[in-house]
Amino acid sequence: MGTTVSVSNVTRRYAASTYALKDVSLDIEAGEFVTLLGPSGSGKSTLLKILAGFEQLTSGDVRIAGQSVIQIPPHRRDVGMVFQHYALFPHMTVAENIAFPLTVRGMRKRDIDLRVAGVLELTHMSGYRRRYPRELSGGQQQRVALARAIVFDPKILLMDEPLAALDRHLREQLQIEIKRLQRQLNMTVLFVTHDQDEALALSDQIVVMRDGRIEQKAAPELLYAEPANRFIADFIGESNLVPCAIEGGQATWCGLALPYRPSAVAAGAGWILIRPEFIDLSAERPAQGGLKGVLQESMFLGEGTRHLIAVGDVSFKVRASNRQRDTYRPGQEVYLNWAADKARFLAD
Repeated sequence: MGTTVSVSNVTRRYAASTYALKDVSLDIEAGEFVTLLGPSGSGKSTLLKILAGFEQLTSGDVRIAGQSVIQIPPHRRDVGMVFQHYALFPHMTVAENIAFPLTVRGMRKRDIDLRVAGVLELTHMSGYRRRYPRELSGGQQQRVALARAIVFDPKILLMDEPLAALDRHLREQLQIEIKRLQRQLNMTVLFVTHDQDEALALSDQIVVMRDGRIEQKAAPELLYAEPANRFIADFIGESNLVPCAIEGGQATWCGLALPYRPSAVAAGAGWILIRPEFIDLSAERPAQGGLKGVLQESMFLGEGTRHLIAVGDVSFKVRASNRQRDTYRPGQEVYLNWAADKARFLAD
């Protein structure tokens, strides 16, 4: 498919020792949906703004479709942009807002009208073309912003937390719409969010950032199952991280053996990662043994129940399906067990 965007050794320094980005390199393939994910201050929005041309880099290079763009102004980079707060022109109708990028490019009115009609249909906004932004809901305004960003067929679509201002139900609806459009149009998308569930739902690849650096880039399934370190394991999804020592191929914690999948690590201190949904909970000690703990709390979540179990000084999270719901009470002794191939050792 080829590379649409290539970020090479990009650094953004604000002062002698204050960095927003530190030697970041990233390739985005044509038609790929890539999400930058990380906590506040990790550098994800700075990287997006550098790609858009809204912020200058200190060193490095950015190429879009093979061409370096670091000396090219934003309006000439052929990049679509969708912001969190829509950024629509309040004095323009929906159709006029969407037409604006085509108008400034000098396109003929007849062609503009055809393009606008096409994206209005794609975004299910055909009945709103004569309305003004103030007459639209938040979700409708974001659809207009998306339509305006894709109407000129940009080489890449940049989206900076576009759904953060919406309620959960509407956010989930628009996630489906964004993914549908991306696949239908084979768009290349770079999406910024701090919402891990959103990143897992939308992305072909997720780039986890921390302190201006890329920690890991991987497909959502691999990132969840094979996080590179403790930070990523803790940041992506719910996790249980148990301190342990590896010796002779055995992981131990407080004298207890912990099932885990053997790795290249022969010995040393680290953490066993086990996701809550992979832990079996029982009131009776299973034949294969298990960790004995005390149930602290159970929380009904609709599709499942989340249990908190104290084992020594560690509080384990267990997520159980409600299809066959077992009733446990706070203070009850319970046993935890999991298959060795569901647990992973992390050295840091």
